[in-house]
Amino acid sequence: MPIAILRVSGGISMIVTDTPRTPSEAPSLTLLERIGGATAVRLIVDALIARLRRDPQLAERFVELDPARLRTAQAVFFTEAFSGRASSSARPLIQLDQESFVRMVIHLRDALESLELSPVLTDQLFLSAMSRALWGG
Repeated sequence: MPIAILRVSGGISMIVTDTPRTPSEAPSLTLLERIGGATAVRLIVDALIARLRRDPQLAERFVELDPARLRTAQAVFFTEAFSGRASSSARPLIQLDQESFVRMVIHLRDALESLELSPVLTDQLFLSAMSRALWGG
């Protein structure tokens, strides 16, 4: 199976699967498996939260949230989105107005792109997360 190097500023790197070698392998691998599982999810969560906390229009919404609870909630969200498994117990920690939601979406895209995966895999991750956020699936 082909591999890609996942690079994040600060020198963190890891090897992850990129795309299946043959079409017959595609159905057996979830996006979560293709990016390297929980380790990759943690990198995505850290990159996203860092961006959200640096955004002057969004940072105040996250000040009162327990950082560990936020990281856990985000990790569950992305794990479910990328594995195709949904939990009926998942609930948003905060409500965002339309402008804030759009800003968060931009930060999510930037966080995913910072991982330097293939453009196709980045698009698949983004669309999977957005589908989960908007429609719960």
